[in-house]
Amino acid sequence: NLNGIAAYGNGSYVAVTAQGQIWKRTGKTWSQVGSSPFPLVAVTAAGAGKAWAVGQMGVVATEAGGNWNLQIGNLGNSNLAAVHASGAKDVWAVGDNGFAAHFDGSTWSQAPTGDSHHLRGVWAAAPDDVWAVGLLGTILDFNGDAWEVLDSPATEIGRAHV
Repeated sequence: NLNGIAAYGNGSYVAVTAQGQIWKRTGKTWSQVGSSPFPLVAVTAAGAGKAWAVGQMGVVATEAGGNWNLQIGNLGNSNLAAVHASGAKDVWAVGDNGFAAHFDGSTWSQAPTGDSHHLRGVWAAAPDDVWAVGLLGTILDFNGDAWEVLDSPATEIGRAHV
């Protein structure tokens, strides 16, 4: 099962599977380029050779120049559900129990939301303009300093594109 796909912007794509596989499409050919022992659920890219995938048990797979590296447990063992990059130095991941983390180009760090709902989608325009959505209509906005819980028109939002 394919769980996520992202475009590098150069005619190439990367996809992740529930079986923990990472696939890259160049031209008309797909090839497996990496794998994880845990299911991968989402992927994002920020130009050629820069991509991040997330999944269960807090797994983060990072591509740098065609090589994929796994980080397991560095962010705890929360299941991660979504990831988005506004650039190579601004990547956000969200998951269970209100978990959020930010990658600044060199290090992942937790970004506590103050919310306990499972988050299922994230979108970042910039380090100070990040939105996350989750179960029971949860909408969170990060302004660069703190997360704010916003009013929601929904009682259940699964995956949303803000």
